[in-house]
Amino acid sequence: MELALDHIVHLSDPEKAMKFMRELGLYAVRGGDHENWGTCNSLCYFDLTYIEWIGIKDIRKAEKVKEIGIINQAFRERNKGDHLLSFAMRTSDIKKLSSELTNKGLLVRGPYRGERVLNDGNKISWKMLFIEDDSENLSLPFFIEWEQSDDRRRNDLINRNLMAQHKLGSELKCSFIGFAVNNLETTIERWKSIFNLESSDLIFSKTLNAKCKKLSLKGGDLLFCEPIGKGNVSEILYEYGERLFLFSCHESTEYEREIQFGNGFYWF
Repeated sequence: MELALDHIVHLSDPEKAMKFMRELGLYAVRGGDHENWGTCNSLCYFDLTYIEWIGIKDIRKAEKVKEIGIINQAFRERNKGDHLLSFAMRTSDIKKLSSELTNKGLLVRGPYRGERVLNDGNKISWKMLFIEDDSENLSLPFFIEWEQSDDRRRNDLINRNLMAQHKLGSELKCSFIGFAVNNLETTIERWKSIFNLESSDLIFSKTLNAKCKKLSLKGGDLLFCEPIGKGNVSEILYEYGERLFLFSCHESTEYEREIQFGNGFYWF
């Protein structure tokens, strides 16, 4: 399985999120509208790994979207406030990935076509794949295949002024994204077996007050955290259950300049 971290999804007011991140010195932009889904977004790129702040623009349209799991989740969780929803892994062959996941005993849906109308009126499109996950534990990601190669897409994003250097730090890139889980070892073993990713040794984070392990992934590692006391991890578990909660551009799991936006945490 050749996979990479593509983006995280944060349910929020896209305009408010964009302005907040710009004030921090990040290059955040309006993404556009998903006309068929009744949603809109703003974006912030760290090379090809990016943050998507998604908002519901037309609740009647969003309510009817059943097959696109991330939109359905946004609709279902719209009254839970501003928080991180999920994330996407990128693949260059979504049909092959679908077969590989099916052979592992997972029930997949798709691929489905998605598109977004940009502010300049142009459209970009992609394919998405979802897993029917009946586990009560941490939900598995969804998957995306873009119509362009990574190099061509990067150049296109730059030319469209959707990607540029950040004033906060021109070399900022995603190091890892963090998940709050109840059972670290069980979760790590499940995700390792599904995605064939290598695991780190055990890490104890004073900042997060949690024991953690990373799975290595191109574009940004996956950090799984089980609380050992009160802190952000335990609070996320209490309020939302097992969940993505952190986006970090710093390699260390110790960081004091934490930025909270809604119920999402960012380490820039």
